[in-house]
Amino acid sequence: DVVYDPFGGLMTVPYMAIKLGRYGLGVELNSRYFADGVRYCAEAEKQKDVPSLFDLLPFERHEPPVLTVAEKEHVR
Repeated sequence: DVVYDPFGGLMTVPYMAIKLGRYGLGVELNSRYFADGVRYCAEAEKQKDVPSLFDLLPFERHEPPVLTVAEKEHVR
């Protein structure tokens, strides 16, 4: 997915797109804002591949149990 922001400013929309694993594209007329935004987005790109402490922990996904029709009737 590509997220486009025609009024980029400090490129917060493209920044968040990068953080969420998407491509971010922004346009900004002010060259100073654009340069700062490019730096923020470059930093987000670097951080994207760095694992967090939560990535290093063993994780078990708990899904709700699937009930049969009879069990659903009994719960009511």
